[in-house]
Amino acid sequence: MKKNYLLCVCLFFSGIVNAQITITSAEMPVPGYLPRFTIPDSISTLGIDFTTTGANATWDYTYLQPNVQRVDTFISVPIQYQLSFTGATVARPLPVGGPGGGGMPGGVTIQSGYEFFRKSNSKYERMGYGGTVSGSPFPLSLVNNPKDIVYNFPLNFGDQDTSYSTAILDVSGFVYIEQHQTRINHVDGWGSIATPYKQFQALRVRTEITGFDSIVYSGFNIAQPRNPSVNYKWLANGEKVPVMQINTSEFFGSETPQSIVYRDTIRNVPTLGILPSVQPIGGKLYPNPASSSIQVAWETSIGDAMLEVLTPEGKCVLSVEVNSLRQIFIDVSDLATGIYFVRVFGEGKQFNGTLTISQK
Repeated sequence: MKKNYLLCVCLFFSGIVNAQITITSAEMPVPGYLPRFTIPDSISTLGIDFTTTGANATWDYTYLQPNVQRVDTFISVPIQYQLSFTGATVARPLPVGGPGGGGMPGGVTIQSGYEFFRKSNSKYERMGYGGTVSGSPFPLSLVNNPKDIVYNFPLNFGDQDTSYSTAILDVSGFVYIEQHQTRINHVDGWGSIATPYKQFQALRVRTEITGFDSIVYSGFNIAQPRNPSVNYKWLANGEKVPVMQINTSEFFGSETPQSIVYRDTIRNVPTLGILPSVQPIGGKLYPNPASSSIQVAWETSIGDAMLEVLTPEGKCVLSVEVNSLRQIFIDVSDLATGIYFVRVFGEGKQFNGTLTISQK
């Protein structure tokens, strides 16, 4: 009888660990969020498996080797775009050149550009792009109407939906841009994903994107369909961006990976993209050395923030949300003896500390 009881308990907790999750609007970006991503080297991604999926799947990508990193920045909507993108809740600065960083057809280059999003309890929408176009003295806005629905909430395993969006920008005598897009989402898997950063319980979303673009600018008149693309995104509770994403291009029914990124901490590799300015703030952690628990306190409220404990190699061994707090107690009894780095970061502010763990 006792053995049966223990078996039931083990099965119960196993079910908790491997239970499928639900993604809501709480897992979407907010102003001040500065996620860091690693782009792995091309050798370690050869033959990467993006076909495994389904219920209670296991995705092991711990073998990926870092090549470069990038930092995404999410900010409040700049005042000059608030009228065009009424209701937008967050903006993401874009690389010079536009959505892909490489410019747009006909030689149009977006400078000081942004991508705008709106989140509600029921959906997360991409509202469009805004920026200064080369040759224009004022900012222009390419507004989606209808909106591009990135996710419908709540997001659960098996969900499927289709979103059609259109955007038109017509500045007479200067530039005309028209975009049509179809987005098909399918939550085709749930389970455990492991990367060099950490392990997560996640939902996987497979997204097919097709579209058609036309542009008239500076003597160019270009109309062309987009190459079909498929994105695989793993979403986890407590993370406001995908913890991993694989983007593929589809040619004659066959998919080829074009880009791979995963959520990460700071590593000793070059950093690309738009680097935010981070304001260091004072704080303390004690006792130090410690063996069971520590208190971490910092001088000013950071708002929507995270606390991470990292090894000297950059591996995150502990992470905790510390929203709107100025101090927190954390259990470190499971950490092995050694030196660790502690950081609290969010909304452009960061506290850094060094912690010594001494287990008897």
